[in-house]
Amino acid sequence: MPSLIYKFPGDREKVASVVESIPHDWGWISGNLMAPRDLIGAGNVSKDSALKLSRFYSIKPTIGIAPRYSRQSVKESEYSGRDGDKIREIILERKFPEVVIFNEVGFNRTEISMQDAISIAKGFILLGYKGGLIVYRDFHNNSSIDNSARIEINPDESIGTMIGINATLPPYIGLAWFEELGGKREHLESVVEAIKRAGLEQIVL
Repeated sequence: MPSLIYKFPGDREKVASVVESIPHDWGWISGNLMAPRDLIGAGNVSKDSALKLSRFYSIKPTIGIAPRYSRQSVKESEYSGRDGDKIREIILERKFPEVVIFNEVGFNRTEISMQDAISIAKGFILLGYKGGLIVYRDFHNNSSIDNSARIEINPDESIGTMIGINATLPPYIGLAWFEELGGKREHLESVVEAIKRAGLEQIVL
């Protein structure tokens, strides 16, 4: 499939501007955003906590202990507190969650719309949160991974599988469209324009 790849910028405002440019009629967002070290060091983050946004929870959103895969504390003995502790710290003590989890947020325009998801992601990115996000335009063949277009925001070196690149890439923002599923570059035009305005360097393979 055709794709465009750009170097991940060090400026959080540039990342936020790319997220803001995502069309509101796209399907959903999945991924995690982790709190920055300066917020954690200042004591402004509830340790091992998560704000979970998902189309799968009957009560949305939820606050609690972060899943093992998304915690910065990797040893069980280092985990801190219970769900109740995290609710109190985030709501009453006004602390930030250590991780914000997006789990197919915006799918079918439920209680949290795509516009909401984009706004929330942008807000946390401007606070310094960083992590991987994948944005899906739609789905086909009753499969969440058959999409006409995708956007991947990845601040880490990794293989670009989700955008059809079987090679290790430096931190990147990748755009891909799948012509066999009706995808067109025009579906990504607002994002391409935002990337141009931000002056991101294109990666040519």
